[in-house]
Amino acid sequence: MRFQILKSLAVGLLLSGVGNIFSQEVTTFIIKGQVVEVEDQDNLLEGGIKVGDAVKGRIKFHHAAADQNVDPTVGDYRYHQTPGGMWVKINRYLFKPDPAQRDFLVELVNRPPAQLGDALVFRSYENIFPLPLEENHISWQLDDPTGAALADVNLPSNINLAAWQQVFALVLEGTTHPPRMPDKKLFIRATITKVLLPQSRGRNAKR
Repeated sequence: MRFQILKSLAVGLLLSGVGNIFSQEVTTFIIKGQVVEVEDQDNLLEGGIKVGDAVKGRIKFHHAAADQNVDPTVGDYRYHQTPGGMWVKINRYLFKPDPAQRDFLVELVNRPPAQLGDALVFRSYENIFPLPLEENHISWQLDDPTGAALADVNLPSNINLAAWQQVFALVLEGTTHPPRMPDKKLFIRATITKVLLPQSRGRNAKR
């Protein structure tokens, strides 16, 4: 009996240690910004999102993912299960990954200015929008034409917004294909102004 108790304690400590290791390998970015462009010619949102509206979101990924790109100047990390994904909320509208077919990419490009410099891209391909859109993407792209923002193509643990330009910025886009009718499209662009880490959301967490 004593041996079984000690064995159970040892297994428990081991599992606890493994859990802590995995929890430390997960990075979460809390993002905040504002809408800078809305294209909704079909009035799908009925005016529910406007330029200047606040944007809140979350990006999450596991550092155990392997780089799938053979190019040493490009890192591609693909996720098809939790925790990889990105969530965006604007007013009452939530844009989130589809848990049934999750497809999330983190891509880093580390190149000199002659090759257009550095880039950091988060993109979710399969999502659930608060509208019946058949094709929809969530993405956030950062660019640095000077090539100074990245030192390598490893997964990031922080983001210094001052080092990046947001030409493409955060984009939510979707298209629906109604039968015998023109396609209906939605496009929203937002600029992210703050990136925070959830364990310390105070003044020192700003990036």
